[in-house]
Amino acid sequence: MTGYHGRRVMGLLLVGVVGCTVGSNDQMPDLSVPATWTEVQQSGVTLQPIQVTRWWTAFNDPRLEVLLAQSERTALADLVTLYKALGGGSGMVSQTH
Repeated sequence: MTGYHGRRVMGLLLVGVVGCTVGSNDQMPDLSVPATWTEVQQSGVTLQPIQVTRWWTAFNDPRLEVLLAQSERTALADLVTLYKALGGGSGMVSQTH
């Protein structure tokens, strides 16, 4: 390789090789983590189960409603298929949508 392009290619190769080398001084950092999880109850904070709502209805978008209804049916059908494939039930599971 001679000329400008040859020097350019050799320079890029050199940078690539040097940039990809790993030194022998790499060490795993010392991470201190607790052996068990502890949760501190904060004052004024109460833990409650999550409330699942149909939040997307606030958009008033009929197409969104249709898409979500289709995805619910598909997901339910997939769960039924998986349940049957794993040997669950004897055909007693049916779709209600």
